[in-house]
Amino acid sequence: MSEPHSLLRTILYRIIPATLIALSAVWLVTQYHLQKTIRNEVDQRITEKAQLTSTLLSDRIKLLRSSVDVLAKNDFIVNSIADGRQHDQPMNEFFGSLRMPSASFRRATLVDRDGKLVASTQAELPVEPERFIETTMRSKALVDIGSDRILIASPIRANETIAAAIAVEYETESFLDEFQVTKASGRFRFLRHDSVIYDSLSDHFESMETDQWIAIKDPLPGFPHLAAELSESEKIAFSSLRSANVFLGGGIIASLLALFLAILSAARIATQPLNQLINEVSEIREEEDLTRRVKSGGSLEFHQLSESFNEMLRSLSETTVSNAELQESESRLRTFIESVPNGIIVTDASGHITLVNAPIENMFGYSRAEVIGQTVEMFMPNALRDQHRVDRQNYAKAPHHRAMADQKSLFGIHKTGKKVPLEIGLSPVVLADGPGVLACVVDVTERSIQESQNEKMRRETQLILDSIPAMVIYKDDQNRILRVNQAASEMMGAPPQEIEGRHASDFFVEHEKYFLDDQAVMKLGKPRLSIVEEIVMPSGEVRWANRDKIPVFNDHGEAIGVIAVVDDITDLKQAKESLEASNEELKRSNEELAQFAYVASHDLQEPLRKVTSYCTLIQEDYKDILDDNGRTYLNYVVDGAGRMRTLIQDLLSYSKLDSARDENESVDLNKTVNLALENLAESVSESEAQITMDSLPMVIANERQCIQLFQNLIGNSLKYRSASAPVIHIAAEERSGNWVVSVADNGIGIEPQYFDQIFGVFKRLHSMDAYAGTGIGLAICKRIVERLNGRIWVESTPGNGSTFFVEFPKPS
Repeated sequence: MSEPHSLLRTILYRIIPATLIALSAVWLVTQYHLQKTIRNEVDQRITEKAQLTSTLLSDRIKLLRSSVDVLAKNDFIVNSIADGRQHDQPMNEFFGSLRMPSASFRRATLVDRDGKLVASTQAELPVEPERFIETTMRSKALVDIGSDRILIASPIRANETIAAAIAVEYETESFLDEFQVTKASGRFRFLRHDSVIYDSLSDHFESMETDQWIAIKDPLPGFPHLAAELSESEKIAFSSLRSANVFLGGGIIASLLALFLAILSAARIATQPLNQLINEVSEIREEEDLTRRVKSGGSLEFHQLSESFNEMLRSLSETTVSNAELQESESRLRTFIESVPNGIIVTDASGHITLVNAPIENMFGYSRAEVIGQTVEMFMPNALRDQHRVDRQNYAKAPHHRAMADQKSLFGIHKTGKKVPLEIGLSPVVLADGPGVLACVVDVTERSIQESQNEKMRRETQLILDSIPAMVIYKDDQNRILRVNQAASEMMGAPPQEIEGRHASDFFVEHEKYFLDDQAVMKLGKPRLSIVEEIVMPSGEVRWANRDKIPVFNDHGEAIGVIAVVDDITDLKQAKESLEASNEELKRSNEELAQFAYVASHDLQEPLRKVTSYCTLIQEDYKDILDDNGRTYLNYVVDGAGRMRTLIQDLLSYSKLDSARDENESVDLNKTVNLALENLAESVSESEAQITMDSLPMVIANERQCIQLFQNLIGNSLKYRSASAPVIHIAAEERSGNWVVSVADNGIGIEPQYFDQIFGVFKRLHSMDAYAGTGIGLAICKRIVERLNGRIWVESTPGNGSTFFVEFPKPS
């Protein structure tokens, strides 16, 4: 055994060299990390500047391209080219005054589709057409950046074809100087296909050409062949590192000197209390008195050492525990386990069951005698037992408290073989014969059933929501989207799981306006329905929508959100507008048709009157000259002209129905029918008809047209009479809130297959020889009734007469 050394000598021989090594390692590691940190900071700084510069350059080039596209769509230029006026003086004046959004603008040139010059800001030095005409004639824009110039060209469409092209040229160096990205310690280069077309290295940096540079290159968004490169001199970037090395070296030397002096002082101070502690420990060992305690004194370290030694003495004195106390503790544990409502399983270190309570017996169907001494794997499916043994062994290596977790796939096996859904928590325990594990087991069968029912209800609710064609969105009072249906999901362009839980601002441009509306609905606690407005879709498209907003309340009656039902009515609105336009066009067409019919009817009657007049004169003046055949033929002409005149007058009456401007008013049908009978007085007298009438109601209609309606219906009853005298009865009754007026007769009747046909224009069931007329009377009746939003129909039996029914809307 080597000779023991003093504390001071030990500290000097062992701590000083170790300290030197440690400080040297600290210096090396610190220098490495400083250099790495500074390099990372420089790289990050240059990268951020490069990304910002490339983005700004890309946006500026896109701005130049957009300005050329706007110029290519200028109404003056497009119209001039379409009209063939591109060579006029106004075009030259327009280009002479042209200004572009950059001080680096050089010139602009307009050429036709054949590449011939039309106009230029520099007529004597235009942009060469061959540099851009081929690309633009293929309907493509051109962006060409070189070391001396930037050329941007765009096709011009006129009458849906490419008729010309416009090119604008900028000076590259002047354009890039506008960014002013170069600093005293940096450098900016602009590259095209990795070739430098611009370098900001000025005379100030000529002396730094031999320096090493830290360079970062970043491609321009939208222009992959272009890149911005920013760099910084390593000499400048790492200048702070040299200062840090000098400071760190001085600190290490100073630390060594201070450490040496501190060791000398500490060794002297530490020796005295340490000797005292050694003496007291020796006395305790000799006396074997574990109840004695050493005195605490001296420095904090020796005080802690004394307290630690005293704590060790206390632990040694408390380690002697009687078997009776252990047995009593285990008995209390058993009593506690029996009293808890959850299932409890206690196993030893090898996984064998030592204790279970009554809930475990009920849960798995085994008695205690059947499970004590068995491994806990008896409660598990066969397929999982081997893996559980491995998991149990790993847990035994590092026992810890493990709380219950909601694991829906965790289950045990009942004695009958059925699965039992479980939740299990583990805790390490100390038993009389060594360490063990206490497992708290909860049967979650009922909760699993409830969760399954809740999930089923949620799926059914979602199916109901998805079946609604309108968009349904449920938002909370923080403007977060909690639920959407399929229609809303499709509108928002994402599946429901990527929408629900996110803020409305992620999907809607005008989310603030919608949220203010939501807050108003929640504050009032009442729905807002049928809000028709334009909405901006997530895609940016503007659509028309009909929105309903309904507040959602919690159990305390507090509004916690809003359900919005949004129905896209853009197509409906467009269809309505189209229908209105079509109705307006139909109305105009009907008016023109009515006017045409009126004029045509009027113009046709004049030659008929002449034919009738001259034929009548011939009958009167030449009746003695004409033979029987001539007189017969002449009678045919006069009769045909008369029928034609009647037909024209009926057609004119029918066309006037749609052009009539008379307003509907309250009409007394009693008066109306009497006026119609006065007009038919001669026919009534001639046919010896018997006409009776009940009391008739007041209706909203046009009196003149109602007279014509009943005159035509009663006239038909007089015309199509049987061999006996006509018997006509007019009555009225209320049906389904409307008035139904009937005109019944005892005439010849109508076959059922003709019930609809008789209301058509010029539809006749008999020849002209049998019954006179044009076949337009009932068509006029139908048109009059339809204009009142009413209905007309007939019921008849051949040989037993007919009854015509007219339904009038009852006045409110």
